Amino acid sequence: MRGRIVWIAVGAGIASANPRAPATLSGRVMSGGAPAARFQVVCHGPSGELTTVGTDDDGAYAFDDLARGEYTCTANNATADATDRIDVTAGPVVHDFALAAYGQLDGAVVNAGDDTPVENAEVLLQYGSDDRSAQPRGRTDAMGHFAIDQVTAGAGAVIIVVGAPRRRLVQRFAMPAG
Repeated sequence: MRGRIVWIAVGAGIASANPRAPATLSGRVMSGGAPAARFQVVCHGPSGELTTVGTDDDGAYAFDDLARGEYTCTANNATADATDRIDVTAGPVVHDFALAAYGQLDGAVVNAGDDTPVENAEVLLQYGSDDRSAQPRGRTDAMGHFAIDQVTAGAGAVIIVVGAPRRRLVQRFAMPAG
């Protein structure tokens, strides 16, 4: 008789003969305790692969046949997001996302000497302390106003770049969660 071993009984436990079998990841995307429909869940895997699924009307999502390892997954749409590191190990892994709503930052840039508006100043948004992570988010209007949408909770800085030679003005902020 020929065949393959699917499991081996060892004392009182069972050892799997296939530790490389694909794993599954599923769960729900929740916002304020309620299911969040029509969100996208994107996971970056241990080998750099990218996998994407959408949620159903009950906020449920599922990935099948995932390689085992650590994933960085984000659930997002235009109104909120959540990012978590998830260890996808043996068997089915269940992980629910708790969303944090985006915030908005707005302000005005004026000359310190005479309070006249500064038009067309570059506005950047930075999280953390590395200046190289600053991302362009727009320019000031004719009245010196700016607004930055989709700001996630946490600490960061708004960086205004004006003039020639270019001068950088930095204003730190803390965006509350929810």
